[in-house]
Amino acid sequence: TDTICLGDTAYLYATGSDSCWWSSGLMSNAIQATPQTTTQYIAWSNNICGSDSDTIVVTVIVPPVADAGPDQTIEYGQSATLQGQGGGSYLWTPSSNLDCPDCQSTNASPMETTIYTLMVTDSFGCVGIDSVLLELKYKDTLLVPNLFSPNGDGHNDLLYVRTFGEFENIHFRLYNRWGKMVFETFDENIGWDGYYNGTLQPLEVYVYYLVANTLDGKTIQQKGDITLMR
Repeated sequence: TDTICLGDTAYLYATGSDSCWWSSGLMSNAIQATPQTTTQYIAWSNNICGSDSDTIVVTVIVPPVADAGPDQTIEYGQSATLQGQGGGSYLWTPSSNLDCPDCQSTNASPMETTIYTLMVTDSFGCVGIDSVLLELKYKDTLLVPNLFSPNGDGHNDLLYVRTFGEFENIHFRLYNRWGKMVFETFDENIGWDGYYNGTLQPLEVYVYYLVANTLDGKTIQQKGDITLMR
């Protein structure tokens, strides 16, 4: 008896003769079989002394039905619980921003909208796959990159505050390591080009302070580091 998962291939061998006939219609000592259900294969051989036959059963195991759960929507900065079903062992990918990638249930805290794939494996090693969409919504969120490179290559040359939601105003200030304010803006559409008083500032870590007011009167304050690179 040979056991395979549905969709896999069984390799069948017959010995004792130079040529064999199989119930599948093939003539060879070695054949490949990809049955959809459990199937019995018979091999016959003939020589001057007579004929003989042998039987092998290929047992087909239907893979587990993986269930990664329904699609979910969360706000930026929140987490969601992914609950898998269907297997003996579990593996979620991508594994980043998951607290337990090989657990049946795991908490996901993605930084962007992500499709998570769940692989469940049974005791025979057969695998079922399902996926779930975790969509990220940005509500009253302010994002400031932690790196930017004003080198004139057309990529990431300006540092902007990115707003998600509706804001009444923003106030963004940037300081060098000596505490000197090198950039200030009240407009999210105006970014820093890396210059202060006409001089390109050195490669170092800068500190920013950001205050913004939402339309419903909430005040959001953020502080962080930004590294200027070339």
